[in-house]
Amino acid sequence: MTGVIVTLMAIWMVICSSGCGGPDTVRTDPAVSCASVARLSLPNTQITKAEFVPANSTPSTTYPNLPDMPENCLIQGTVDTRIGVPAPPMDQFGNLTAGTGNPIYAIQFELRMPTTWNGDFFFTGGSGNDGVVGEAVGQSLGGGTAFLPALYRGFAVITQNSGHTATTNIDQNDGFGYDPQARYDYGYQQTGTLTPIAKSIVKSYFGTSPVHSYYIGCSNGGREAMVASQRWGNMFDGIVAGDPGFRLPHAAIAEAWDTQQFAKAAVAVGTTLDPNGNPVLIPGASESDLALVGQLVLQACDTLDGLQDNMIFNMAACKKTFDPASLSALQCPGTKTPTCLLPEQISAIQKVFAGPVDSQGNPLYSDWPYDVDISDVYWRMWTVGYISAPNNVVTINYAANDTQGAQSAMYLFSTPPNPSLNMFTTPMDDFNSEINATDPTFTQSATTYMEATSTNLDTFRANHGKIIFYHGESDPVFSMYDTVKYYENLTSKYGNDTGSFARLFLIPGMNHCEHGSYALDSFDPLTAIVNWVEKGTAPDSMIAGTSPNSTALPAGRTRPLCPYPQFAQYTGGPGGSEDAASFTCVAPSD
Repeated sequence: MTGVIVTLMAIWMVICSSGCGGPDTVRTDPAVSCASVARLSLPNTQITKAEFVPANSTPSTTYPNLPDMPENCLIQGTVDTRIGVPAPPMDQFGNLTAGTGNPIYAIQFELRMPTTWNGDFFFTGGSGNDGVVGEAVGQSLGGGTAFLPALYRGFAVITQNSGHTATTNIDQNDGFGYDPQARYDYGYQQTGTLTPIAKSIVKSYFGTSPVHSYYIGCSNGGREAMVASQRWGNMFDGIVAGDPGFRLPHAAIAEAWDTQQFAKAAVAVGTTLDPNGNPVLIPGASESDLALVGQLVLQACDTLDGLQDNMIFNMAACKKTFDPASLSALQCPGTKTPTCLLPEQISAIQKVFAGPVDSQGNPLYSDWPYDVDISDVYWRMWTVGYISAPNNVVTINYAANDTQGAQSAMYLFSTPPNPSLNMFTTPMDDFNSEINATDPTFTQSATTYMEATSTNLDTFRANHGKIIFYHGESDPVFSMYDTVKYYENLTSKYGNDTGSFARLFLIPGMNHCEHGSYALDSFDPLTAIVNWVEKGTAPDSMIAGTSPNSTALPAGRTRPLCPYPQFAQYTGGPGGSEDAASFTCVAPSD
């Protein structure tokens, strides 16, 4: 593997000899020493480390198969350190536990500035509920294996924790929701606070400001990327928002809705109870159960793009073609077997994919696309959980919706924090009230401080900004249809001009941000956004290759990812059905 990566780096250097991000000439002569950065006077900022990292001396913990990091100046520090409301400890389900809460808050960051700098700045989006300062290498999105991270390409890269900690011994996740400012830092303020400080450090070190600035993230990082386009549009030239949770509090309602539907199915099949006395969801929608549904969808939709290849590219036609009522064909004639579903399972799946509703039947989030990859473990890990056996010890991995999701619902999205909220029993109306509530202490509701629904990108456009959205069709965390709806709203505002600064790409089979047995998740949005910003080359397509996790697709398969609403239609070519050149991006028929 290392040899492959070294070859990849060599190829990349040849391809990018005239610049893949940043000006054509690179700086190799920083204006000051790395150690002197510690003496900078910056607003409300303390530099805790300023250390020169020689080339070939430090392996990446994020990418252990890559060669050691390039020579860089490593800066670590904190911004706006303060004493706030203590964040109480809790268990994995969000139950408060004994212990003294941590009241110390700060936006902690890591910045790496490579000696061979391409002139650009790269802000790394977070993930989950943040709280961790990741290694500032600038993770490549879309599978994360085929393309070099940003630091290796010459970007100055920053990561940060969004104003709270999530370490083992000082755990503020998700009790930081008791502190209003910690909520707001997590929701949006961290980017506006930290970006000018980071750019000042870059300017002081290199003697010149970054030429271009990029924000790239997936999941919550994708939401943060959209926040950057809407609130901080003059700070970034290029943004990539992957599988964005831009309506995260509403998506949390969907998580509770899914839990309650799958709990009914699990009870019907027969299940055990978790430590809180709630049904273990896994039997309600097992891998084999969901594979039956996925294959039914595939039978209806596979050839709608002109080729039978175990992938669904024409999702617009699939939505019209596949009838959820057809799940009745899978119903068991009697006792449950691996080749059929009980009526309660069919009902649960239909309700989950239709999306949550309140007591009056009003939608509270979004519906979801039926896709072939809903049986993948990276779909089940969020919705129902899965069983693993490390070292031959059987382990129940509870659904992330009911661990991380429950904590978020109780402490981040409820006003005030509500430890009694129960993903299995609380009515949807109550969840909806919680995310929209305010009080004298929490003057911004969760929908206000967390959601990034504004289509007003005037400042971003005036700054000549470009933004790429992408979303996996089998994402179980945030609905692809919700991102499509946002893009359609954006198009309603800006009309035919929308494609000149914003484009959306849908990824068949891909689960949340990456992975999928039927997915092509190896693609390179960083090069696409850089070429758009710096060369004026809009992404008419992005080439995607087979996921390293795929068990159902041939290795080496490539397809073009097309800007919405187009999809990849098979038109034939000398490379055959496994070659992206045999496909053309076309608009769906009415």
